[in-house]
Amino acid sequence: MLSAAAPEHARDAWTRCALLRRERISRTAHRFTFAPADPRFAAQCLPGQHLQLSISDAATGAHGAARSFTPVSIAPDGTFDVVFRVYSYSSSSSSSTSSGDVPHSSTFTETLEALPVGGFIEASTPRGRLRYIAAGIYQISGRAQRATNIGFVAAGTGITPVYAALQAALGNPADATRFTLVYASRSRGEALLSAELEDAAERAGGRLRVVHVLSRDQDAAMTTTVYGRLDEAKLSAYLPAPSVETLLMVCGPPAMVHGLVLPALKSLQHDDEQVFVF
Repeated sequence: MLSAAAPEHARDAWTRCALLRRERISRTAHRFTFAPADPRFAAQCLPGQHLQLSISDAATGAHGAARSFTPVSIAPDGTFDVVFRVYSYSSSSSSSTSSGDVPHSSTFTETLEALPVGGFIEASTPRGRLRYIAAGIYQISGRAQRATNIGFVAAGTGITPVYAALQAALGNPADATRFTLVYASRSRGEALLSAELEDAAERAGGRLRVVHVLSRDQDAAMTTTVYGRLDEAKLSAYLPAPSVETLLMVCGPPAMVHGLVLPALKSLQHDDEQVFVF
């Protein structure tokens, strides 16, 4: 199995970024737009990479805790957007699920949510072991890998690196790769970036299929929707078949990734070398 590298803070250079715009996109989710001090900064973040964001101590200026975020868009003026969720303390007792984020209180995201427009965070040098190189070619852990069919499995905020990778590939007219996204959520309201994904599928000319797996709601308005908890049968039904030119990418809560998806993919005869975990 191919997995992302652990954080290496010592290698980071940090760039100050101002909060330019904030938008609540669901009951628990927010979309923040940041403007880095150097407008060239975000362009260094290649498709598939992520940033560490840190909020400095107001008194000492020292870096506080850091969390990883994948920009869901990078504008020509250098601003970038991140999407994140905040759960209340009342949700913290809920257990892990296979259909979305683990509800938990997070000091960092709560602090980030409280950041006013004009406030500052620090962003690290881009990192990550997956990079979109060219049509159908990805660099994973320094090794080039070609794929004609790519399957994504995502849940919760795990959709953000998937969306970034899709944007890059679908925006390349020379890329004929076909994509299938199996996106697990509790309800339509908790499916982040669902409108953007539906729009991308419409514009992709048949290259992208989005399958929503809703564990609580039944919503016929979503293009392709199945109901119930994510399981091996659903993964078998919708993901591309095992092949040397099939690549699978997985991002979501650890309980879903390691407790369900990876064992299911092994059972379905997908080679470990063809499976990447963000």
